[in-house]
This record gives sequence, structure tokens and C-alpha cells, in this order.
Amino acid sequence: MRPSQAVLNLNGTLEYFVGNTFNYPTLAEAYKIAALDAWSRMPKKA
Repeated sequence: MRPSQAVLNLNGTLEYFVGNTFNYPTLAEAYKIAALDAWSRMPKKA
């Protein structure tokens, strides 16, 4: 199972995904960069 599938299936949050994605340059790194990009585009809560 890919990390993204695990997070989605377990109703994980974007914050969880960003904080717990593997820290080495692989496909997981690409997912982490994409999640950080999505997070930066989301409206911030006050």
C-alpha cells in the first residue's frame, strides 16, 4: 500500500501526511512536496 492510500483509508489529515511521510528522496518525497504545495494553497484558519 502506498503512503497516500494508507492516509486516505485511515481518514488521515494533510498535516499527518506531511509530518509522517518518509524523509528520503523517493516517490514518498514527491508526495510530501505535493502535500506541502496543497497545504500552502489552502485557506488559513483564523
